[in-house]
This record gives sequence, C-alpha cells and structure tokens, in this order.
Amino acid sequence: MMVLSNFKLRNTVTFFAIFSCTFLLFSSCKDKLSVNKTELTFSANDTEQQVVEISTTASTWQPAAQQTWIRATSDGGTLLLVTVDPYSDMSKPRSSTITVMAGSAPSVTISVIQEAKDTLSISSTSLTFEQNETDEKKITIRTSSTKGWELSDVPSWLNCAKNGNELIVRPIDTNNSSSERRAVIDITAGSSEVVKLTVIQRASPTFSLSPETSVALPSNQSQTTFTISSNVSWSVSSSASWLTVSPASGSNNGSVTVSASANSGSSSRSGTITFRATGFSDRTITVTQGGNQSLQVSTNSISVNNTAQTRNFSITSNVSWTVSRGTSTWFTVSPASGSNNATVNVNITANTSSSSRTGTITVSGGGRSETISVSQAAQPAPQQAQVRFRKAFSTPYITQLGVFTTGGSLLASHNFGSSSGTSSYFSITVGTHQTRYYETGTWVNSGNPLNFQANRRYTYELAREDADYWYFNTYDDGALTIQQGNMIQQGNNGNAVPLEVIAVPKNR
Repeated sequence: MMVLSNFKLRNTVTFFAIFSCTFLLFSSCKDKLSVNKTELTFSANDTEQQVVEISTTASTWQPAAQQTWIRATSDGGTLLLVTVDPYSDMSKPRSSTITVMAGSAPSVTISVIQEAKDTLSISSTSLTFEQNETDEKKITIRTSSTKGWELSDVPSWLNCAKNGNELIVRPIDTNNSSSERRAVIDITAGSSEVVKLTVIQRASPTFSLSPETSVALPSNQSQTTFTISSNVSWSVSSSASWLTVSPASGSNNGSVTVSASANSGSSSRSGTITFRATGFSDRTITVTQGGNQSLQVSTNSISVNNTAQTRNFSITSNVSWTVSRGTSTWFTVSPASGSNNATVNVNITANTSSSSRTGTITVSGGGRSETISVSQAAQPAPQQAQVRFRKAFSTPYITQLGVFTTGGSLLASHNFGSSSGTSSYFSITVGTHQTRYYETGTWVNSGNPLNFQANRRYTYELAREDADYWYFNTYDDGALTIQQGNMIQQGNNGNAVPLEVIAVPKNR
C-alpha cells in the first residue's frame, strides 16, 4: 500500500510540473499591449488633439471609437491621436470609449469624457450713457464656468472693471462729438457662447437747416424741401392754411417738404414755417408766394410766303406787357406794349430775296415771357419750260427757228444755217408764246400762240417742204423726265390747225 501511494504522489507531482512548464511557455509566447493613458477629458469646445502612447509587441494595432463624435486614428507609429466634435449641451457631460487592439494581446479600453458646455448670461445686453454722463453702471454676470469670465474689444473711451460677478462700466469723459460713441464688448466664459454687450454714449446735440433763408414760390401749386441735419428730435409747424408740411415731426437727419396750394389772387402772399428741436431755439422761415399773374400768346409760330402781308396773334394776360422783335427789320409789331388782353399785328414786307428769313417776337410781362418765331419763304424762282428746235432737211432759206413772247421778245432760238439737225433744249419762262421761223431776213409766225407749261419739254420743227409750202410741227415731249413727243400743232403759212398739216407758202 505504501508503494502504491508513493507512485501516485510522484505521478501527480510530475503532471503539475509538466502543466506548469507548458503554461509558462504558452504565456511567454502571447502579444503584449499597454497605453500611457486610460482616460481623456475634453471641454465642450475643445478641438485640440490629445495623444495616447501605445506600447505593444504585436506588429500592428488599431483603435475603434464607440461613438461618432470621437475620432481616433493612428499616426502610423506608436501614437493614438484623439479629437472630438464640439458639444452644445449645457445640462450634462457625455462619455464613451475607445478600444485599442493589437495582435493576440488583450484589448485596452480608454475612457473619453467631454464636459458640458459652460453657460453665460448677463443682466442687460445694452447700456446707454448721455453725452455728458460719466457715472458708472453695473452688469451682473452669471456663468457655470469654473474658469471665470473675460472681456475683449473694450474701446479706449470706456473704463470696464471686473468685480466678482459684476462688470462695472463708465465713459472716461463726455462726448463732445456730433456722432454717438458705440462699442460692442465680447464677454466669454470657458466654453460658453460669446455674449455681446452694446454700450452707447450719446452725441453732442446738433441741429441745422438748409436752406435757412426765406423762400419764394410761384403762384401755381408748388413745393420746396428743407434738409435737416440733426441727432435730436424735432417738429415743424405752419402759420398759414395754404402751407402744409410733411412730415410734421421726426428725429435725427431728415427732410421736410413744404407744399403751397395755388394762389388764385393777383397779389402775392406770405407765411412762416417754424422748426423746433430739443435743446435749440426755434428757426422760423418766411415763405412768399407770387400772385396769379398770367401771360399767354395764341401761337408760338408765324409762317408766311414771300409776299407782303399782315398777320396777328392774341395776348391773354392780367399784367402789363411789352412786345419786341429783336434785330429783325423786315417786319413790325403794333402795339409794342399794353396790358391785359390784346391783339398784336405783325406787318411783314415782301421778300424779294432768293433766301428765306426768320425772326423772333418776344412778349414779356409779370416776370414771364413768351416767344413767337416768324419765318418767311424766299422769292420763288420763275417757272420754266424747255424747248428744242429741229430742222428735218437742209435748206438755205430757213436758217433759224425760235420762240418769242406774244409781245415780240425772243426767248430762245437756234441757227441751223442751211443744214438740218436738232438743237439741245433751251429753258424759257412759262406762258403763251409764239413759234417763228427766220426766212430771207425776217422772223415769221408759223402758227397760233402756244401755252408752254411749267416743267415740260417741247419740240418745234421744220418738218418738210414742197414746191409752194413750208410745213411745221410742234410737239409736247412730256414731263422733264419723259420723252414721248405728242404733236400739239401743225401749221402752214402762219395758220395753225391741230394735228392737220397746213402748208406755209414759200417767201421766194
């Protein structure tokens, strides 16, 4: 029995010895992982990166954040880089974890805590001081931040002091400027939002008016505007019912429109506008409106032809007036002065010039004037017709053809000599004229007088002959731009028969 017991004991010892050696060998082969921080704390607005050092025997390691507001990354070496999103909750902090894993080593957990956002409030967000006020005013500050509160953007004209949870504010001197002083002071406390305090010191009072002189308005319904430069309250009033103001009150810079109704009387009238401003004496402006003085003419232009004639125009007025014709001497006006309503005659001489002429009549009265333009056409150029001459055959007996007035004055002719041919056109005055031929030293009528019309062309020809007669034709060639040759007369022996051939006996 004793031998068996010893054998069991030896086997048991041997088993535990082998197990211990195996466990120690296995443990010595497992990866190791450690960190230098297991807790990270961030403020609500903290965007700074925090770093955790990683120590491991594994070839790689990786982090895993449990919440999306935590960003955990590796720098590619032995550092864990951790940042968080801003946190806006003022009631409580928030927390989560980052798990770091490396090979076969047990994972390591890092706690991440983000503090609640600090609260900040002030008893008033604005302070106003009068222009000459320098006494201090107090603002109460309330915050949950353990870091206290701070000021920034304090201007040089303000004195700001901290006293526990109070901010003491006062201007360092009076404001002698025409512009108010204004400052916006930023107050911060830990991670709280910025609270702004507006401080105003009123400007030195100003009030000016433009224009500050009396104003004259016409008789018709009219307006005028006054410009106010000010930093105080003001009001405006009128002494006359025909004068109205808008607006009747205001503050700071502005403008006031003064409206006058039409003055139906012939005499002028006046009223006053009074401006009142806080801290300033009254400003009174006199407004004068002219009487209803009227002056009108019945026309603004007179236009005539070249002949001498008289024209007139009417004046409608309730004032005295004068009429002038400037430097023009080719017409006169009558009467040259008067009052109230009247008729003025304009006596115009004939224009014998080939150029037109213009002048001006000015009617003035009651501070008003009316202008009438006067124009006269030029002497028209004499109306013209054109005639040409044709000799259809050669003869030495009739050498010339011509056109004469019925009184015997030569208007146009052409000398053919003994040859035949056609002349160019000659311009002649319009009217009833006589066609003639020149035979053996004498001009002889070839037919009845003809009416030569303006802007038309004619052909007078020696058409043919026989043993006893000369034969003549006259054609209307038509308008100046047309050549169509309608026969208007045939004749012989000084007798004309339209479109019938009549021979003229030869004078030889």
